[in-house]
Amino acid sequence: MKQIIRKLEFFLETVLAVLMTGMTLIVFLNVLSRYFLNISIPWTEEGSRFLLIFVVFIGAVLAYTDDGHLGLDVLVKALPEKASRYIVLLSYILSAAALSLLTYGGILLTGNTLRSGWTAPASGIPYGIIYMIVPITGVCLVIMALGKIANSFTDIISARKEAVLC
Repeated sequence: MKQIIRKLEFFLETVLAVLMTGMTLIVFLNVLSRYFLNISIPWTEEGSRFLLIFVVFIGAVLAYTDDGHLGLDVLVKALPEKASRYIVLLSYILSAAALSLLTYGGILLTGNTLRSGWTAPASGIPYGIIYMIVPITGVCLVIMALGKIANSFTDIISARKEAVLC
């Protein structure tokens, strides 16, 4: 499981770097065209916005892997170590459940939007394609949450073994 998560993390970091580069180039292209040619390229605003949406969602996955999201750990720090391990495990299980709901909702949103035929005005890109980032990153987040659950189980089991040996 750890290898899958590491490979997924590397892949997402690479995609994120490509998206950030693309977004920077698109914005730079629009600035140059406005400044030197005195024209605006219509699709650049949409393109940079769509790439920013992708960057935010992929960044959320990477932040989750590094525990970079805000959280309240007052209860975990106040409890004894054994109890805090179980609270952490419970929080990961609840996170996986919530992320599964997010993924399901993203699938519904994407399907409904694709069926509606709603497209972006300047580029003509169907919004359903843009909304696909929600279930894609949702699946990635669920995988990361399952990895955290597995690690938490391992911590609990190893702590039990250490307690028996002592």
